[in-house]
Amino acid sequence: MTCVEIRERLGAFLDGEDPAPGEVDAHLRDCPSCSAALEELRAESAALDAALGPVAQRAEAAAERALASLDGGRRAGAPWWSLPLALAAGFLLALTVTRTRPEPVRPAVDPRAAAAAEEARRVASEVERILRTPEVGCDVEGPDRKLRKLGAAGVEPSAAWLAAADPEKDKFSRHVAARVVAELATREQAELLMVLIGDPDEQVRLFANKGLARLSGRTPFDENAIRADRLKARDAWRRVFPAGGSK
Repeated sequence: MTCVEIRERLGAFLDGEDPAPGEVDAHLRDCPSCSAALEELRAESAALDAALGPVAQRAEAAAERALASLDGGRRAGAPWWSLPLALAAGFLLALTVTRTRPEPVRPAVDPRAAAAAEEARRVASEVERILRTPEVGCDVEGPDRKLRKLGAAGVEPSAAWLAAADPEKDKFSRHVAARVVAELATREQAELLMVLIGDPDEQVRLFANKGLARLSGRTPFDENAIRADRLKARDAWRRVFPAGGSK
């Protein structure tokens, strides 16, 4: 399933009403982007519950006071018509408290930031679709070209997908993602390649080695050394990129 389809089901999934929660749960385990969207939705739901909780308590207290007055009137010999009147008064009081609750203050949303976030979600969904497409295993150039069209915006989603993917089951797609990240990462994204240079898959490390060499203008480290010791290779590149490629 695509990220777009999963995002449409997150609300029902969070409420326990999704007809096939296993599908959503399986996708969330492999998709950091959708997992983050679920956490954002969960936080919004918790904030709403916190805002409405005091209102519900005030309404309940108002009803209890009305019932207490009703019970006291009954013991004092109040006329029969005071019973429904007290109930109605309690109901109206609770309804008034609920309707006059203050609206939760929502932070102002920057339209540009919202548009950027929406574009980032779109790109992440497209990366997911490309790397999960069945024909990925048949034509290496196909997914490569599609990812390259996304430009630098597709680098971080591709690296995130690679990190979450199964090293064996998704080996081919991980190699595709690693190649594109190595080719398109900017100097500011060098830290993504620093993560990949320590990947258990030696082919991923070789792509990262070439990417770091491209960004630094240096000759790639010996491929046999990269294959033999990933930690040593990462430490060597860390001396070139000490803090996210800032050197």
